[in-house]
Amino acid sequence: MAYQTKALTIVRANPAVDAQVFSVFGPGKVLLATGKKFDSDPANVWLNVIVPPGQGDGWLQRSNVDEVADPERQEIEPEDFVRQCILVERSFNVVPENAPWLVSADFLLARAQIETKIKNLGPVPGSDAVGPLRVSSAEWSDFLTNGKPLSDGYGPKDFDYPMLQVYAAGHRMRADAKAMSEQSLADANDPFIPSYLDLFHAYLTDVNAALAIRESEKDSTKKISDAVTHNQFASLKAREQFSALDESDTIPHFVSVTEALLNSELKSAFDLIKEAAPDELPQASPGEAPWLHFAEQEMQAGVSEATSVERIKSYFAATDFGPVHGSIPHWCGAFVAFCIKQSGHENSIPKGAALAAHWKQWGQSVPLGSSEIPVGAVIVLTPGENTNTSGHVAFFSEAMPATKQVKLLGGNQHNEVNKTPFSSSRISAIRWFETESSSAGAAGQASFNLEAAGIPQEFRQFGDMIVDRFSRSGFSKEQQLAALANAIGESGLDPNCVSPAPEKSFGLFQCNQKAGLGIGFTVEQLTNPEINIGIIIKESKKFTEFTSAHTVADAIRAFVKFIERPKHPEADIIKRMAIAEKLQKPI
Repeated sequence: MAYQTKALTIVRANPAVDAQVFSVFGPGKVLLATGKKFDSDPANVWLNVIVPPGQGDGWLQRSNVDEVADPERQEIEPEDFVRQCILVERSFNVVPENAPWLVSADFLLARAQIETKIKNLGPVPGSDAVGPLRVSSAEWSDFLTNGKPLSDGYGPKDFDYPMLQVYAAGHRMRADAKAMSEQSLADANDPFIPSYLDLFHAYLTDVNAALAIRESEKDSTKKISDAVTHNQFASLKAREQFSALDESDTIPHFVSVTEALLNSELKSAFDLIKEAAPDELPQASPGEAPWLHFAEQEMQAGVSEATSVERIKSYFAATDFGPVHGSIPHWCGAFVAFCIKQSGHENSIPKGAALAAHWKQWGQSVPLGSSEIPVGAVIVLTPGENTNTSGHVAFFSEAMPATKQVKLLGGNQHNEVNKTPFSSSRISAIRWFETESSSAGAAGQASFNLEAAGIPQEFRQFGDMIVDRFSRSGFSKEQQLAALANAIGESGLDPNCVSPAPEKSFGLFQCNQKAGLGIGFTVEQLTNPEINIGIIIKESKKFTEFTSAHTVADAIRAFVKFIERPKHPEADIIKRMAIAEKLQKPI
């Protein structure tokens, strides 16, 4: 949406008449809005707008502008969109109730690639779907109704904002996954988890058709028309990618076409993340999965159900499953938990680890299209043919591109511990946990004296995390120091820090939930260190004053003025400089 100034209009750092001034425009200036609003007082609504010539933003009073037609649809900055998809993934997945039906940034990016090549397109005849993800009013309405609390505060037309519509796409992904689980025959305590390909079919058609396609994906006697309605097929055929299909084509042929397209765009999604947000990818080198050593030991020992029943039952002690009596339950998850516990990372084991689906919450997500899967990463597979369990989980051993397979080292593979190839199309999630050795690189290269800055030992890990993430994002040591000093000044590096009432600011960087960078996020999300840091990195990239700063003083001044945005920036700049001096003391 666009707004035109009616009179001399001040754009401020925050939605308050005494906030610092960013820009001043005369009457007739057209400004594009971001979708953020501050409307606690209906008589004094503030709008967040993009401030030319860059991608920075500021706030103006609604009473000073009229809504006008967009002069042109706003172009999308690729890095901003990639990071938004990652933030949406984390925003959904940090909510415990959403597990195990989790959202994945690479799937959202693949959808945008398939739909528009991430272009902000307008509606076409017969549909009001817009934007990079082609979100319609119906999809947005479902998000507004069923996506709470994430949807709180958004209006019925806000799906036209490219960055906001990512939430609707994330909600659709999770809702489809949950619906497919509930409509399958799986035990509610061991839910069926669909693959990315299943979810792609649900997106192209609906959940019922996707389940029918999955059921007949290898049956050459089944036609597309047996699973997909005529109207659904007409919609499919209208897409350039599927124009060569015919309703009489077999379902296996249809699956081969959709799988090839999805895999290609998942690869593109990985390339986008690698280029635009390399800090969000696992930092792993060969040999940095210590749990793999114990998995290899069990395989070499020949553990199998035929010879090692008691040994297999002992694996469950690494989970919260409880003692195993009688026959052995599915034990792939218990085997993974056992190996990780043996490696000294017991605290990382998720609740319900005996079930494969619960490993989708372990560690950090790796894009499905990644060409650089760390050896030892945890791979979660959707159930095999004619099974209704939550799937399978094992450790990544090697890729087999010639056969479109991955070789996994795991337990309960043909009733034993071994290395077995599985179809890549069955992958539901790839997860990696950063050990001290794999996460020490960037932080260790630019270490700062957190002790001199008065940071308690329990919070210093978050200082290392900030430095590590900013370093991976391409920020200089001076910019890393500025960010760290600001976080210390804001929260003392306590991720659960809450501002005094009535202000509602939370987390490491004290993101303001009502009038700042915390808008649209819940308290649970803002107190999650990864999300809080991710919000700040995304914002930091927008301002050349910070990204081009070459001295600590310039970086701190830019960070305070454009990213932190306090009422009294000069006072805060002095405080942050004092913190930075302590951080630079010899360790």
